[in-house]
Amino acid sequence: MNHFLTVKGVSKSFSNASVLSDCSFTAEKGELISLLGESGSGKTTLLRIIAGFENPDAGEVNMNGRLLCNANYAMMPEHRYVGLVFQDYALFPHLNVKKNIELGMKTNLKTSVFLNMVGLEGLEKRKPHELSGGQQQRVAIARSLAASPQLLLLDEPFSNIDESLKFNFRRELRELLKSQDIPSVFVTHDTKDALAIADKIIILKDGEVRQIGTPEDIYLRPADTYVAGLLGTFNIVSETADTANIIRSEHTRITAGSEYEVTSSMYQGRSYLVHLKRNDIHFNVSSDTPMNIGSHVGLHFTEDHILTVLKR
Repeated sequence: MNHFLTVKGVSKSFSNASVLSDCSFTAEKGELISLLGESGSGKTTLLRIIAGFENPDAGEVNMNGRLLCNANYAMMPEHRYVGLVFQDYALFPHLNVKKNIELGMKTNLKTSVFLNMVGLEGLEKRKPHELSGGQQQRVAIARSLAASPQLLLLDEPFSNIDESLKFNFRRELRELLKSQDIPSVFVTHDTKDALAIADKIIILKDGEVRQIGTPEDIYLRPADTYVAGLLGTFNIVSETADTANIIRSEHTRITAGSEYEVTSSMYQGRSYLVHLKRNDIHFNVSSDTPMNIGSHVGLHFTEDHILTVLKR
């Protein structure tokens, strides 16, 4: 099967320190891919290799039937038809919105089309410093789309957006990218971003791909304890030397009983996060009401919700 984008066995080191090791994934036309991982996981380096700002030491990247790079060849970034939205937006401060969008424009469409596309009608004469973080991000996206890219790359697209605005902006960005049918790869360390927007998530840890799957697959069927913890809290029910049987906190319910002692109860807005212990066993459970420290309760969960994952 020919995929629109293929990253195959990509490795990269800086000063003999491995940053990426044998990374592989594919993307189809119109698919939204998230590279999700903590700082230092290699996700931005992988994005830069696809864009053409770094070259792999091993492996290759192909897009739409063309070789973009391997260890011995690198197509110039300007010839790749790849749009890149930087984390800091990289807007020209002395140019207004309209002029920023028109930089590198490779289409006969009017600038107003892209202004409407990203919801910036009437703001074309404003300078970047007169815009909010979210509006600057929209300008950067519009500028990339105006260059008619075959692939769009976004580096931490929500890092400068106020938390209160992220919910709607995630929805709007997904709808925009889907409407353009342009495959997109975006880097994020925020699991909420990845779960809300991506069709497929690639989990990176220390330069290695830990798991690839839909948001539902990654959350409900994590490959190991690292992936499980990255996407939410879980409790270990039992374990062996190599595996752990875990259950998500939302699948665990406090009941009447005396087996577990309440050691903390923290308010989180919609509910309380309650920490319980019994000998060496610890559980984090959601509760609609606060619990008294030192009180004793029981726990209930079903076998159907217990997952077996690798310990790593």
